[in-house]
Amino acid sequence: MIGRVEKRKQDTRQRIAHAALELFAKKGIDATTIAEISEAADIGKGTFFTYFPTKEDVFTEAGSLILERIAASLQAVPLDGDGSASVLLERALLPGIEWHEANLRLSRVWLTMILRQKDVLEVRDPSIEAFAAVVTGIVESGKAAGHFRADADVRAACDLLLGLYLMGIVDWHQRGAKPGELKATMRRGLDLVLRGLRA
Repeated sequence: MIGRVEKRKQDTRQRIAHAALELFAKKGIDATTIAEISEAADIGKGTFFTYFPTKEDVFTEAGSLILERIAASLQAVPLDGDGSASVLLERALLPGIEWHEANLRLSRVWLTMILRQKDVLEVRDPSIEAFAAVVTGIVESGKAAGHFRADADVRAACDLLLGLYLMGIVDWHQRGAKPGELKATMRRGLDLVLRGLRA
């Protein structure tokens, strides 16, 4: 069980992250100062640096929040019974999609940050790497349980699903980010991938 001190640290970290993301959405990343974030989070400026080396590092926390939602979503679906691996994949994709649809401004800022990283082509964002590991684990478990084809290429399936997720978000914003469209697109794409995976 988590201790009170650790819980307080987690709460402070999340409060800083939420304050920063809200400011980024309103003012943009470059126009937002660490002093403004600290004031909005009701902390001292030095406390900010205890949790985040730079304001850009706040986006790691946004990814962590989505991963927490994914973990909670997956806990409700045991990998037994017919087709449950398919349900798990949907449960892994939906929380992130729902977050982006519910937080349109923050989603645009997150996407901008991902694309402007200097090493975006060399190093994966840690939250995307963790998400890829979740998806890979589900596909591998689905194969082992006989829900997916024994000859299914796990790497290819994972790449397709990550592409569906990430490029789906990019395309959604480029098309005007209409409510509900991102989720509908994800479901259609997931259905196509699952048709190729199912045993």
